[in-house]
Amino acid sequence: KASMSAPAAEAGNAGGTSGGSNSTRNNSNNNNRRGGRRNNNNNTAAKPLFEGSDPLLKGFTFDVPSGTNSGHFTTSTKQLAIVMSKDMGDYATELSNAFEVAARFVLVMPVAVADPADPANLIQFQIWKDNRKEFIDRTTSYNTFKAKLFLKIFGQSTEAMKSRINTMPNFAVVDAAKDGFGLLLIIESIVLGVDVCRKLSVSLIKTKDQCTKLHQDNMDLREYFEKAKHLVAAAASAGVSFADTAMVTSVGTANGNDPPIEADRVQANDLMIATRFVLQSNYPRYISELNNDQLNGIDNYPATLELAFNIMFLRGPEKTSAVHQGGVAFANVAEGAVAPVPGKDGRTREDITCFSCNKTGHFQNQCPATQEGGEQGKKKCSHSGFSFSQIEKQVPNFVIP
Repeated sequence: KASMSAPAAEAGNAGGTSGGSNSTRNNSNNNNRRGGRRNNNNNTAAKPLFEGSDPLLKGFTFDVPSGTNSGHFTTSTKQLAIVMSKDMGDYATELSNAFEVAARFVLVMPVAVADPADPANLIQFQIWKDNRKEFIDRTTSYNTFKAKLFLKIFGQSTEAMKSRINTMPNFAVVDAAKDGFGLLLIIESIVLGVDVCRKLSVSLIKTKDQCTKLHQDNMDLREYFEKAKHLVAAAASAGVSFADTAMVTSVGTANGNDPPIEADRVQANDLMIATRFVLQSNYPRYISELNNDQLNGIDNYPATLELAFNIMFLRGPEKTSAVHQGGVAFANVAEGAVAPVPGKDGRTREDITCFSCNKTGHFQNQCPATQEGGEQGKKKCSHSGFSFSQIEKQVPNFVIP
């Protein structure tokens, strides 16, 4: 019976499958007749993710800013510099330096060589001839590289980015010159939200607002630093200064300059940028230490943006999360952590542990749990079983210096 039932079962399954298939086809045909082309839409393939036209730059694209690609401009630019390095030739140093943020993607073109003072002088003429050849070679190499870079960037730009680029007022000049570095500047302004306006006052205000409203929030420290560095560089190219007259005067006075000189203005501007970077970061403990040092007459605030980043990087991330509301930063203590307790003087020293109550935030002599006067207070201000009250009992005339 078992041997006979297996073929029968297989035949039954085959028949059932065939019948099911025929039923499915009939239902599909009926649905198509009733719904027209309605079912065809379900078979449409999803649009592939844009990864650029260059296989060596696959995935390193330039797109309009969104919540998921805020850091892509920096990584794409760095990878672009690596890929383009093979086209730099004899001028690799100058061309690679132009990709740095500090250079603002500006390639300084060579200056034309002046005619020799005495063309009849063979030595002067030979020097002029050599210099002119160097000028022509360098200029040709620079322009060729910028044109290749221009095409490469456009090939890695999404349609949305290309549309935005075409609306920028300075794109016509960049396009005519096929200036790849100029195109990077335009894309940077779009990604960072720095509007290039025809009216200077509006452009300056918007550029400065972008810098002053930057908070670390959910960014890691390096991403926060890179974005701050780009915004500051964009602001500098627009002529924006973050140091007011009072700050410049203060720095000038400290440097012995009255009135302040240009170096004082640069120093004051760098100090304001670094201070804002720290205050708007997710490092409340570091900020508290700096403020406490200020109360003690010690100024440990970093002088430059780069120094601020290096210090915070070496300290490591703090176990807090910064929440910004209305431009004010609130630090939330991590789950399970005990908040520091300020001393009786009202100051909080987060790295200090009281020997009396074993809580952080104050010295033993400022412990809020210690009562002024009386035997109880003297016992609370003790360490390792020793208290000054023991000496006072044994030596009646002992005076604590």
